[in-house]
Amino acid sequence: MHVNGQDFSVEYWPGDSKSGMFGGNSNWRGPIWLATNFLLIESLQRFHQYYGNDFEVECPTGSGDFMHLGRVAEEIQHRIIHIFGRDMDGRRATNAGNTKLDRDPHFRDYVWFHEVRF
Repeated sequence: MHVNGQDFSVEYWPGDSKSGMFGGNSNWRGPIWLATNFLLIESLQRFHQYYGNDFEVECPTGSGDFMHLGRVAEEIQHRIIHIFGRDMDGRRATNAGNTKLDRDPHFRDYVWFHEVRF
C-alpha cells in the first residue's frame, strides 16, 4: 500500500519473521490454529442453518465439487481430525513420521497439539 509517499506491505517470510511486530517468529501465521478453525466450523454450521441445503459453494476451491455449508464444515472437521488421528498403519500426521511418537508405548497415546508444518 502506498500512503503519503511511503510503501507498506505484509509479506510472507518462511521461518522467523523479519519483524518483531508479530513476536519475531512465524507463530502468528501457523498452518493450523484449532481455535480459529473451531470458530470457522461453528460459523459455517450457523450459516447452513440459515441458508439451508440450496446454498452451495465449491469445496475444495478449484475442485469443481459443490456442497452446502454444513458439508463444508464437516469436511474441515474431517481434515483436522485426520491430522491428529491414527491412520491404518497407526501413524499420526502430526508426528511427521517419527517412529518413537507413533510406535513407542510411552509416547504413542499422547497427542501433541502444537502448530505443525508439513
